[in-house]
Amino acid sequence: MPGIAYSGDNGVMFSMRQEFDWRIDSVDSGCTGAEVSLVFDLLDLPRIAYCDDSSLNYAAYDGNQWIVTEIDSEGEFACSGITLELDDSDKPWIACRKNDDLCLYHHDGSVWSSEVLAREGAPRHHVQQWHSTKAVLFMLPTTLWTPIQVFTG
Repeated sequence: MPGIAYSGDNGVMFSMRQEFDWRIDSVDSGCTGAEVSLVFDLLDLPRIAYCDDSSLNYAAYDGNQWIVTEIDSEGEFACSGITLELDDSDKPWIACRKNDDLCLYHHDGSVWSSEVLAREGAPRHHVQQWHSTKAVLFMLPTTLWTPIQVFTG
């Protein structure tokens, strides 16, 4: 199913190609100017991770409606470079820069967990070209799906 996730003056939106036209859904009208990352789950339903200057959010379409979860809004929040991936059990992994720290978020089916993978002040060889990079999350095809981070320029 072709689909596009984007953000603008009307908030976070999702557009999906139907037989003769596009269906447009409002995912979160209160979140404008957000960065978004879109994937499709095993049932071809869209999932979106998005962040703005106040929070990191995750939205899953259940076939009838969007279910939106706020993952993180603690402290000063400047989020960028967001990347969403699903493991082989459709559990989400989100990588992003939060206040210049590279963070990884994961939902295990019950709760969200997070960890800082690299801090802004980390040794230079860990964060080369830190401020001009995007954090990209890849899932390696192993039995347990291992997340790794890669910096791209």
